[in-house]
Amino acid sequence: MPRSCVRASARPAPSVSELLAALPQFFLFRDGAPTLLLTGRYDWPLVLLSLAVASLTSALALQVAGMAKPVKGWRRQTMLATGALALGGGIWSMHFIGMLAFQLCAQIAFDAHITAMSMAPALVASWVALALLARHQLEVWRLIVGGVLVGAGIGAMHYMGMAAMEMTVALRYDPVWFGASIVVAVLLAMLALWIRFGLAGRIERHWAIALGGIVMGCAIAGMHYTAMGAARFVGLGDGPCNSSIENAGWLALAVTVMTLAISAITAGANGLLALRRLNTDLMDERRRMLTMEQALRDSETKYRTVIANSPGVTFRCRMDDNWSMLLINDAVEELTGWPAQDFLDGRQHFAALIHRHDQERVNAAVETAVAADAPYSIEYRVHTREAGERWVSERGRAVRDARGAAQWIDGVILDITEPKRLQRQLEDAKERAESAAAAKSAFLANMSHEIRTPMNAILGFTELLLDTTLTDSQRRHLTTVRGSARSLLSLLNDILDTAKLDKGAMELEVVDFSLRTVCEQALNSLKLLAQRKNLALYLDYPSAEPRFFKGDPLRVQQVLLNLVGNAIKFTERGLVTLQMRQEGGHIHLAVIDTGIGIAADRLDRIFDAFAQADASTTRRFGGTGLGTTISRQLVERMGGRITVESEVGQGSIFHVWLPLAAGDAARAEADAAEVAVTLPPLRLLVADDVAQNGELLQIILGREGHQVTLASDGLQALKAFSDGRFDAVLMDVHMPGLDGLGATRRIRNFEHAQGRGHTPVVALTASVLEEDRQAALAAGMDGFAVKPVEPARLFAEIARVLGLTPGRSPASAGPAPTTRHSTDARIAGATAGPLDWQQGLRLWGSVTAWQRGLRRFAEEQREGVARLHQLTHSRQWIEMRGLVHRWRGVAGSLAMPDLLAAAQPVETALRLGKEEDLMALVDTLALALQHTLDAVAELDGTPSDFAASASMPLPEPSATAVAVAQELRAKKTLIDRLAAALKRSELDDESLAALRGALGAARVAPLAQALDDFDFDAALLLLQSLRTQLSTASAAASGERG
Repeated sequence: MPRSCVRASARPAPSVSELLAALPQFFLFRDGAPTLLLTGRYDWPLVLLSLAVASLTSALALQVAGMAKPVKGWRRQTMLATGALALGGGIWSMHFIGMLAFQLCAQIAFDAHITAMSMAPALVASWVALALLARHQLEVWRLIVGGVLVGAGIGAMHYMGMAAMEMTVALRYDPVWFGASIVVAVLLAMLALWIRFGLAGRIERHWAIALGGIVMGCAIAGMHYTAMGAARFVGLGDGPCNSSIENAGWLALAVTVMTLAISAITAGANGLLALRRLNTDLMDERRRMLTMEQALRDSETKYRTVIANSPGVTFRCRMDDNWSMLLINDAVEELTGWPAQDFLDGRQHFAALIHRHDQERVNAAVETAVAADAPYSIEYRVHTREAGERWVSERGRAVRDARGAAQWIDGVILDITEPKRLQRQLEDAKERAESAAAAKSAFLANMSHEIRTPMNAILGFTELLLDTTLTDSQRRHLTTVRGSARSLLSLLNDILDTAKLDKGAMELEVVDFSLRTVCEQALNSLKLLAQRKNLALYLDYPSAEPRFFKGDPLRVQQVLLNLVGNAIKFTERGLVTLQMRQEGGHIHLAVIDTGIGIAADRLDRIFDAFAQADASTTRRFGGTGLGTTISRQLVERMGGRITVESEVGQGSIFHVWLPLAAGDAARAEADAAEVAVTLPPLRLLVADDVAQNGELLQIILGREGHQVTLASDGLQALKAFSDGRFDAVLMDVHMPGLDGLGATRRIRNFEHAQGRGHTPVVALTASVLEEDRQAALAAGMDGFAVKPVEPARLFAEIARVLGLTPGRSPASAGPAPTTRHSTDARIAGATAGPLDWQQGLRLWGSVTAWQRGLRRFAEEQREGVARLHQLTHSRQWIEMRGLVHRWRGVAGSLAMPDLLAAAQPVETALRLGKEEDLMALVDTLALALQHTLDAVAELDGTPSDFAASASMPLPEPSATAVAVAQELRAKKTLIDRLAAALKRSELDDESLAALRGALGAARVAPLAQALDDFDFDAALLLLQSLRTQLSTASAAASGERG
């Protein structure tokens, strides 16, 4: 069919109507009119050949696209170009072979230019699609775009190839089949691409390439043959029907050969590129391996250098009995004497060098750590080649494989022989220092205790001599003796406190208390000293600051007394101020003076023991320098800190910070009577008809530095008062002859007649009844001290009546509060037994003095039981009430709890006139008195064990009895051991701890307190009492067995 070659001239773009008019020239629209159509047939061998060519070239293109993914640069573009050539050529070849396979009864020829140009869309579409698919990440949109491009390329190439046909019939297309051909090409192309790239990793790579190639070949062939199905040939045939193209088979074979050649060239080129890339990769891998080997050699060199230069023995060993070494450095030769190679070759084993006493402990520690998958650290001894012994410290950990099984142990061993030697030397030095400190503390405590007793006698007799008629010279000498004795006694007290603090024997209590009251008491106690020097003494305690705290008020007051006392001592003019503020959870107490000050180079040593500013200060002002030391130790024991700032000639400020918690006001008020009050030295008159009570008061008051004059009845008290001058009078209410009330009235009359000032009188009474108090007030008494006397309450009451501390007025004061030291509480909680050793020692301060009072009472009351029964039978209730009242007072003073508990209900019944209750109560009182007298009698001897004094053979004891007897013997052995140590002036803490565990802490508490006070005499007597009790228990147990 001739073609007209008309050059298109430039003209406007066709309109829509023109395009619609041109559609019938391309598509065949059925309008019902008859149309002459020609049909053709296919040569099936050529059809199969076309499908094979399309599948083969598609598989090759997909393979090339996969190879191009990891490649960059011009190699990637070359691979994509050859892949596009293979795929585009395959599309074109399949189409051409497919056209040759089609036979139509018409003459057909192909335009060479259009046929050649038809390959361009296939090539371009294939290159773009492969470039998208060669990316590392294949997203869905890339898959869709690639499928559309390949399908479009196939369609464009096919229809351009169809347009190149020159034949005698007209070619039109069915619109539906035309569209279907494009859809088939796109869908099958997308499926092929998804199979090749979307299923990567899910199926084998070669199967994905083969299956993808086949589906892509089906896409190409399917589009071609679907498009051929859409073709409509219109006209009359003018040629033979057996073949539309001459030599179609040979032409198809030529196209196939050409396509396969192109594919082979593509495969070869890509193979060369892959080979080159492989060679490059191999060279890079070789260089990387060489670099790695060099790094490994460098690392090994560094590792060996580190191991060789490490400070200890670095090792890796198997987990066998011999600790067979896999690796060990040369340092082992310096440690053991054997070279490292001997351990590696198995000629020597490290396990064999471990000291036999450490072997089991070391193995157990390593096995435990390996089982717990944890590191271990142990110290043990090893033997050396020279038969020596060295201490080593080993640290290691088991190394496990991928299954978690322990393979070997890596670790390091350090030689710690020298540190161990130094540690032993330090421990020995520490023990020697502690022994020296303990010996010093014991010596100071013992010496201060031994000196205290004669010093009390010196002070007492000096005071007595000063009360007699003396010459001026004698009075001056005795005043010097008294002042020196008091200074020495103060020094002894400081030394004892220091020894306790160094030993850690000073216990702190935690109670609710009023800090303001403690500050006021401290200043009141020092007021007289400040007045003698014409110094002003101020308390700066703002009302907005809290008053109540939890702590040890006695120790806080002791710190304040030391610091304020020092401030007064070193201040010649001006004032001393005690200031309190609360700052950040701490209370801040500052003692400010205008004294001589402290030099800057002495501030660091001001808290050292026996340190003052300089020697001239000691000569000028006296003192030992222990006050600040004790204050620092007490403050630190309470968890606080103390500092000082000073300027010479301007004064000093001592700062104390204490972490005291907020206290309860109600409890602090209830315990106010328990706070120890420090009084200035006073001249006191004591009137009591019971000698033991008077002696006790003289001891209690005398050891606090007070001068005491005793009177046994009201008349003696009145005479002593008229002959002397006293700061206060302690008057027993019930006395024979002139009682306390009458004596007080006469004293008030005497003061009025002589124009004397008012002297406070404190009633000594066991009564807590309001009418008795009102009677005492009416007689002119100022205060009350409940018997049995409690020193703290007595001092507080004396301070109150003298105006040295605030307190309740007698008129408003109710019964004494029941505190832990009150009469009722003490009766309820008294130690079981006739004698309360703890209370007795606390009151009398000396076992000797206490026992002297006990023996005097026993001597006086030898006929006491008979006298009690006699009065009962004769119904002499008034005389009996006086007797029981005296017993009750003496029982409290002499710490006889059984007698005190039995006397109180008898006295109450006599006062209320309940005779029906008296008989049983009297029997109980008589029994308590007899037990008390027996207990006092036992103090004179040391009972022997029951077994030694038994006069009759005993039956064979049971196993339980034997065990009890052995236990008692063990306790006695502890007592004897501790007593032997005390006789050597030594403290046996181990025996004391064992005795506390055997007898109980409560039972050993008095003994522990005596030892803390370094009162060895009292401790020995307490041990004797404990041994007596054990002997009694042993005798009772033996009696039961008998």
